[in-house]
Amino acid sequence: MMQNQIIGLINPAIALLFAATFLLLWWRDRAARHVLAMGLGYFGTAIGFLAFHFDSTGDSTSSVLITHFGYSAGVCGTVWGVCRRAGVRVRVPIMAAIVVATAIALATGDVASNVNARIYASNTCYGILMALGAQILSRSGRTAAIDRVLLWIMILSAAQFFIRPFTTILYQGVVSGEVYRESVFYAVMVAMVAVVSLMMAMAMVAACIVDLMHKVRDDSSRDLLTGLYARKAFESRATDLIEQAHANGIVASAIVADIDYFKRVNDIWGHQAGDHAIATFGRLIARMVRDGDHAGRIGGEEFCVIVWQCDGAGATGLADRIRREMSCLPIEGLPSDIRLTASFGVAEMKPGEGYGKLFARADAALYRAKQAGRNCVMQDGGNAMPSGAIASIAAAHA
Repeated sequence: MMQNQIIGLINPAIALLFAATFLLLWWRDRAARHVLAMGLGYFGTAIGFLAFHFDSTGDSTSSVLITHFGYSAGVCGTVWGVCRRAGVRVRVPIMAAIVVATAIALATGDVASNVNARIYASNTCYGILMALGAQILSRSGRTAAIDRVLLWIMILSAAQFFIRPFTTILYQGVVSGEVYRESVFYAVMVAMVAVVSLMMAMAMVAACIVDLMHKVRDDSSRDLLTGLYARKAFESRATDLIEQAHANGIVASAIVADIDYFKRVNDIWGHQAGDHAIATFGRLIARMVRDGDHAGRIGGEEFCVIVWQCDGAGATGLADRIRREMSCLPIEGLPSDIRLTASFGVAEMKPGEGYGKLFARADAALYRAKQAGRNCVMQDGGNAMPSGAIASIAAAHA
């Protein structure tokens, strides 16, 4: 019995160790919310393991629910964190609905009084959540080795959640919670969970280290005024992203933005006020785009965003939100009653089209926005700019 008690503490100890690791990594970079999610997820997992471990019978409804919500927090934190890092959206309400529905099943009816049914219901819940995360992650289009490793670990984790209840029932038959946790089979299951949990945590730690190395490298490619990518680094990455989108069947769009009447700002209030305007607009863009999007300052007061996994309508909505927010922001160095506006052009990528042509169409849409009176968003489709001019812009950004 003492041996099983020690074995039962392996998983919470591992979970707490990695919870602390991820929280420390997040403390160093508060913008990395996916790391915070992983840390909180592993902390929830530890709570779940401890609740199960210290319930002597394993049949207490309160213990079952605490265990379930702890494990669910771990799985949801992992899924949300891994997908957030990859820049793909997870529908939290769907995950919450799955967790709550399972909790109701665990607390009521025949499931509540049957250990085997509880094992089956809870593991199926976690398997569905992890499989959902793997399916979402597979659509991210990221092909780096660490991203493939994370995807396969999620698939493996989902598989073991589905397989484990069947093997438990086949091996043990109908048992009480107390008999189940004293069995050799339970010890083997604990070891399996520990291995998969360890693999996922180490892969995410490795991913965080890779991200940190990329961040150090990226800092040298940033525009000092805005913190966004400078033109050369932006266009290099944008070209790769568009090629990656074509290769993986992912839709992407481009937003080109320009601060309205910027020359007047410099002429009337000076270049320092102009710098503050550029910095304010750049920070606003950085705040409003998603982790998977790619934003840069491509010259003067002009900016570009590659909106990943987003069609023209969605990118137009994002551009309009940025436009409305910009028109409300005070600018240091300008009178308190003065607000600046910006104009936006949006284009959705077409089959076989590279970054240069995509940018040119978005820039042409920006030209239309300027002609329409500024402080507006125009989506590609008009002919206000001559086709020869569009071709010249495309060649310049190819």
